[in-house]
Amino acid sequence: MTYRATILAVTVALSSPAIVTAHAFEITSSDFTDGGRLQKAQVGIGAECAGGNVSPALAWKDPPPGTRSFALTMFDPDAHGGVWHWGVFGIAADVEALAGNAGSSDATLPKGAHHALNTRRMAAYFGACPPAGPPHHYIVTLYALKTAKPAGFKAAAGAAALGRLVSAEAVGKATITGLYGK
Repeated sequence: MTYRATILAVTVALSSPAIVTAHAFEITSSDFTDGGRLQKAQVGIGAECAGGNVSPALAWKDPPPGTRSFALTMFDPDAHGGVWHWGVFGIAADVEALAGNAGSSDATLPKGAHHALNTRRMAAYFGACPPAGPPHHYIVTLYALKTAKPAGFKAAAGAAALGRLVSAEAVGKATITGLYGK
């Protein structure tokens, strides 16, 4: 009986696409390493921050089979309640990178891609700007989607809604985390 239950559990685990990864879907940045410090260019602009507010250059490889588009989010879980710094959807399946500063407007994104509103209700990237204290984690997640666009998503719904919706439609995801503190 135990032997049979173990085999069943293994069979279920092996058949689940969320558990099995047959390849290494990966996202990288020429602006920071995973777990490394964001550059000043990726820091926000304002009274408390003196950066360039430039979205990082990102590249990816080996998306899962069945990928029809990509969506991207950047989230700071360390901010009170969490802060969504960036959201992009409708990135075509043949796109393999976003150039630095692609987050400045929809016009700088690849054809067909659009920004979701960030926490500040802007359709653009907004850079790291934590209060004084320990460094915050800026988690960039690239979702490989089984649809051309997230079903029923409207940009005005915001990056938080985008993150929730694409998690359900993803055939895979890759993350890279940058740190920044004052």
